[in-house]
Amino acid sequence: MGYSSFTVDDEYVIIGSANINQRSMDGGRDTEISMGAFQPCYTVGQSPDYVPRAGVYGFRMSMWFEHLALREEVFNKPWTKECMKRVTELATQYWEEYSRPEPITDMKGHLLRYPYVVKEDGMLGNVPGFECFPDTNGHVLGAEKPCLPRILTV
Repeated sequence: MGYSSFTVDDEYVIIGSANINQRSMDGGRDTEISMGAFQPCYTVGQSPDYVPRAGVYGFRMSMWFEHLALREEVFNKPWTKECMKRVTELATQYWEEYSRPEPITDMKGHLLRYPYVVKEDGMLGNVPGFECFPDTNGHVLGAEKPCLPRILTV
């Protein structure tokens, strides 16, 4: 069972294991659980420069440290372009480490940039040289199907 978490404005967090697939949504196979926590007093009505320092913020920062392997001041304001640029730089760096012919076995961080590009016409394409992920035969862009499976359309 895999877990996911989402934070919103460092005042709300959802943590859970629910997946959108047949095995998880069947109701008779996998057990799924999620929880949410809300701390509205830490950001509502504050100045634009205010940075909350409560439990949801602490959880997000610990998750970012887990995946980015470092702590930087810019991470205090994840909604800024500076933060988005820095996280993208790190994810790109970690992808380059991961996708080398001789990959690093003990990577510093493990948040990877997904290997696709948006073309001029708005369509998605592979990063050149990466039709499949380096460690599997899985296609980066998936595989086309002539129609949706009946289970999704009933």
